[in-house]
Amino acid sequence: MERLTIAAKNLTPFIDLNPDARTFLFQGESYPENVLSFYRPVLDWVRVYFDGLTRGTSTQVQVSLRYMNTSSTKIFMMLFDLCQDAHRSGRPVTITWLHHREDELIREMGEDLSEGLEVPFRFLAEE
Repeated sequence: MERLTIAAKNLTPFIDLNPDARTFLFQGESYPENVLSFYRPVLDWVRVYFDGLTRGTSTQVQVSLRYMNTSSTKIFMMLFDLCQDAHRSGRPVTITWLHHREDELIREMGEDLSEGLEVPFRFLAEE
């Protein structure tokens, strides 16, 4: 499977989905004009990735967003549902949510998104 890397732009985050390292990285800000159009290839890639993953193979997801709009939040809910499905089927996933130490809003978004997930979800405060 090919690595998917999307450069950050004004309204969209840097995304690096690396099947060899088994890591997903989302970094920057997320408020694209058409959120579904932007994230559809990402969600499709993630589905194919998890479908081809061997049981017992783990994946690390790192989210480091300074801002996300409501539509992006819904996309991350979908992404985390895919992670949970993989986790439940024996393909362990760990999600790390990075946020600026003083940015309570982004931390709260992560807390809301982690609610009800069975996937290990940890929070790291950055300077």
